[in-house]
Amino acid sequence: MMNTKIIDVSDLNPQQIRIIEEIIANFKLAAQQDHLPEDFQIKKEQEESLEQLHQEFDWLVADIGAKQPILKNSIYGIE
Repeated sequence: MMNTKIIDVSDLNPQQIRIIEEIIANFKLAAQQDHLPEDFQIKKEQEESLEQLHQEFDWLVADIGAKQPILKNSIYGIE
């Protein structure tokens, strides 16, 4: 959880304020990157699951002996 804090910059010049804004932006970016490994792991698991589904579909197609590719267009009668 992120705490909000008000910082008084009234005595600073515009350049100093820009530096503080950059520092805050970098802190926020670093906080977001802490979640990257977790997000990467979830994405990796989803890709592995999708790869498993593709493999199972290929086995199913091989089991039924389909000689023509099974396309969405042919299933729905779209030409």
